[in-house]
Amino acid sequence: MGVIAAYVVPQEKEYIPTNFERFFVVPYSPAVVWAAIADPARAAALLPGIEVELIGDGTRLKIKLLARLGPIEAAIGGEADVARDESARRGIIHGRGTHEKSGTTVDGEIKYTVQEAGPGATRLDITAALNLSGPYARYAQSVYIDRIVNKAVELFARNLERRLDSPPPDAASRKGSPP
Repeated sequence: MGVIAAYVVPQEKEYIPTNFERFFVVPYSPAVVWAAIADPARAAALLPGIEVELIGDGTRLKIKLLARLGPIEAAIGGEADVARDESARRGIIHGRGTHEKSGTTVDGEIKYTVQEAGPGATRLDITAALNLSGPYARYAQSVYIDRIVNKAVELFARNLERRLDSPPPDAASRKGSPP
């Protein structure tokens, strides 16, 4: 007797890797931009939907991310480690988070570099490798992720420039120092 029917049991978790590289240029010196993104909580505040709490010496973060894709809204909570190389003006954030209701996980690494882009201008390069697993991983198709990433980088750049354009309340006493 031969095989009458075969059924492949679907895996409970899909695993979808997503990688991207983006950059933007702002009309400020690298020293000013580097100082403006030095505090992870202040840098995260440039993106709506992200909350960051420093743990210990500030190299460990507790993160909450609210992501929205069409009708789907997911709150992902997790932790991340931050490493910065002050002399090279680059950093790495490695984190992992989980959507409690679905069990979907995101594990990723974001690398960023601040470099001169001409007189009085700075280029900020961002490279990320993200891995999604679980029920929401199927929505990680490149077209969706590209839209989300493009919008996030655009918002970050715009909000960073606005922050740098707006002098702090005590700017007169700190003229010439980074915000």
